[in-house]
This record gives sequence, C-alpha cells and structure tokens, in this order.
Amino acid sequence: MGLGQAYTALSNDGSALFYNPAGLVDVDALEIGAAYYEPFGMGIDGVELKAPFVTLAVPFGNLGTLGA
Repeated sequence: MGLGQAYTALSNDGSALFYNPAGLVDVDALEIGAAYYEPFGMGIDGVELKAPFVTLAVPFGNLGTLGA
C-alpha cells in the first residue's frame, strides 16, 4: 500500500513476470516463489475468486534470465 501501486518500478524478483517482465534482468540468483491471494474478496455468483501462483526465475549470466 505504501508504494501507491508502483511495484512495476521495483519488480526485480520472480514476481516481475506479473508486474514488469523487464525487471527479470536484475535477478542475480535462482528464485522460487509462491503466493495466494483473494483480490478484494471479489467473486462471481457467490464463488470467490482465488489466485494461487508459483514463479521461477533462473539467471543465465550475460544471456539473460528465464522466468516461468
């Protein structure tokens, strides 16, 4: 909240895949992440939206970073 939704400027980890893929160039070590969230408790016809995700960032030195 303190970033004012400006995370796209700071995305330098595996979650950059969702916010700003250009941030993957700053990843300097293998990163694996997992998260789960419910966006504002929203839902459709009584079914709540839930979003689990897993990220992987593998740096290859001068060749770049693989993100999945």
